[in-house]
Amino acid sequence: MPAETDIQLTSIMSRSPETLSNTASDETVLLDAAKSSYYGLGPVASRIWEAPKPICLWK
Repeated sequence: MPAETDIQLTSIMSRSPETLSNTASDETVLLDAAKSSYYGLGPVASRIWEAPKPICLWK
């Protein structure tokens, strides 16, 4: 069984409803309060995060 962070070509990614986010300019900051972690996303990752539906890497 792959680790939770392994991404495969068949992986489907979606936003977690528990993760808070804020975008300023072209960068996004994510806050996962349950894990007491925060992450900074660059311009490309920010656009992916803001995608209106889950992203499939391979069809």
